[in-house]
Amino acid sequence: MFPEKLILNNQKTPAAARLSYWLRLTRGPIFVSIVTSTLTFVAIVLLYRQLNSEDAGTLTIILALIQLTMMVAGLGQPTLIQRMYSRSAESEFNWPKDLLISTAASLPLSLLICIIAYTIYELTILRTVLVFLSATMQIAILTQSQMLNASQLYVWGNTLLRLPNSLLIFPVLVILLVPTALQLDTFLKLFTTLTAIVALFGLILLIKHLHRGRRAIGWRARFNGVIFLFTQSSYSLPDQGIVAIAASILTSSQLAIYGAIAILQKPFELLTSVLRTIFTTELIRQRDQNRALLNTGVWGISVLALALAIFFGPEVVRFLYAGRYAQGTALIPALALAGFFRLVETVPRSFVIGNANQHGLRRFVSFQLIVAGVILVACWWMILENGVIALAWSITLVQLSRYLVSREVYRSTEMKSK
Repeated sequence: MFPEKLILNNQKTPAAARLSYWLRLTRGPIFVSIVTSTLTFVAIVLLYRQLNSEDAGTLTIILALIQLTMMVAGLGQPTLIQRMYSRSAESEFNWPKDLLISTAASLPLSLLICIIAYTIYELTILRTVLVFLSATMQIAILTQSQMLNASQLYVWGNTLLRLPNSLLIFPVLVILLVPTALQLDTFLKLFTTLTAIVALFGLILLIKHLHRGRRAIGWRARFNGVIFLFTQSSYSLPDQGIVAIAASILTSSQLAIYGAIAILQKPFELLTSVLRTIFTTELIRQRDQNRALLNTGVWGISVLALALAIFFGPEVVRFLYAGRYAQGTALIPALALAGFFRLVETVPRSFVIGNANQHGLRRFVSFQLIVAGVILVACWWMILENGVIALAWSITLVQLSRYLVSREVYRSTEMKSK
């Protein structure tokens, strides 16, 4: 439980104690995430510099498909597991059985999504299979990460979640050092293999740190947990959906520009992901604490990150890509604002996901999906008329609407919990 008084020279105030607690809780995961995300950042930059425009555009589609499949086919089970494990004794659940069922349940939907993607985007059979395998392994990794986070093993949970992308650096180095390996298929094969290795590493972490209990999550609870599919979908599906829509309208070279510039959102995504995994568990365990300090801190970080991205983003892009994607700097303000709204939504979304009842969750999901659906329809027309710049502003609109809905439902949930 959260300590009401943390003593430092016997003079620390309650507010200072809470601040000290959050700093100690987040500094380890943030440090690990910065290291792994830096490796991811470097790998993606090198990829977009080396691949031709057609392969770079295809890579943007494939990475979006993997994320889309992971979120949808996971059926919300990783979030359900985090919520249930956070509310129970550490040794209560039979985690091997829960992990196996959660991963196996995702297979039919993963296969269906990949078949649809194969038809729409005319992917090769090899690339379709690699998307399926990568998405399945990442669902297992996400589930493992949530189990670790629910036990407050935040450093391991965040490390595991980011390893697949940070290990991209190795296939990129192969492409750079072996000229004959300069192929997108080679990269995808290596990435899929590394993802499977990370899933195995996650299994080792769970064996070492979690006790195996007797209780497994029942089918009724799992069925009710499908609501988290929609909470997750409302968070990730519109973003990937916009990219999927754009892929049917824009050329590969335009998609490559977007993919190259969108990397500037990585710092926002990093902070959002780390803080959300910690806040969800902690706000379940400490739902009655004052969150004003927490909100103030997140807003301060968000404003600083927004200013840095807008003022220094163009120079960073020119340096990273040696002028190759310079025309994409016009996308930076939109993508920076999207990252800002993503980050300030962290506290309200974490509290709602962790503490809202079924009615509150359904209301939350309904509003999110309705607003996102309207925006997606508008985005199709915007992208058709204005090209890649409209793609960036569409992402901003989705993030803004997501924040406004989360803030409203958060206030309602907060009032009911009091």
